[in-house]
Amino acid sequence: MNRLPSYLFLALATLFWGGTQVVAKFGLREVSPLTLATWRFLVAGAVLVLLVRLSGGSLRYRAADWRDFALLGLTGVFGFNLFLFSGLHFTSASESALMLAASPVVGGILGWQFRGERLGPVRVGGILLSVAGLAAVVLAGRPLPGTPPAQRLVGDLLALGATCCWAVYTLLGKEVMRRHSPLVATAMAAVTGFAGFLAVSLLPGVHVWRDGLGMSAAGWASVLYMAILGGAAGFWAWYRGLEGVEVTTASTFQNLIPVWTLLLGSLILGERLTWLQLLGGLGVVIGCIVTARG
Repeated sequence: MNRLPSYLFLALATLFWGGTQVVAKFGLREVSPLTLATWRFLVAGAVLVLLVRLSGGSLRYRAADWRDFALLGLTGVFGFNLFLFSGLHFTSASESALMLAASPVVGGILGWQFRGERLGPVRVGGILLSVAGLAAVVLAGRPLPGTPPAQRLVGDLLALGATCCWAVYTLLGKEVMRRHSPLVATAMAAVTGFAGFLAVSLLPGVHVWRDGLGMSAAGWASVLYMAILGGAAGFWAWYRGLEGVEVTTASTFQNLIPVWTLLLGSLILGERLTWLQLLGGLGVVIGCIVTARG
């Protein structure tokens, strides 16, 4: 069996996802994190629901299902994107990507604490290596031009908050996807997450809709990239790739995401990491691989 097409689809998905944080920087030059996230999931939710309908899926679910979808939306869409975009105001896309790369490690710790999943010596070693790598990324970083060092630390901590949200979303998603397809779970998470953004947008003094409609072409390109390529198309490519390889093999491709972000951040945004940060990022990635396979 020729696995090359599957590998190419998986790599394409990680490229789309790796570019998300770089592209978000352009949108954040014009609007707030809340505005950018709201418009992103207005578009992404609509596209994903359309894909569910085109694939013959239903939009009628039990109350218990909607509760589960709401938890996915709260963690993987609402919380994750607010933390991520808020952090990108203060730190680089590259640094944020290295923080997010530790999500499997955080997930392993949460699985051990709340699900009773086993943490053997190898997995513990992988976790410790990733934690050491994260420390190097944070401590050896340089602030963005025109921002004090303390703000960069705030950005890194917000990115770590996004990492924790994604780890919780992944754990919850394992249970939900025993009853629903990945497409349905992702689409309904986008819908319920958007509902959270919509509720906040209705608060007094919040101008999500006015500010969004005032974005330039670059701002709208940022929204459409994140909604379509970083959302629906990335999801489609990932699951096309999964059709031809094992899940364990596919999971290793996720380590390409920070690599793409570093490359694109350097080429498009002119970002530069210190050598110690690069070594720390390598430690995070290796630690994640060890944790996943231990």
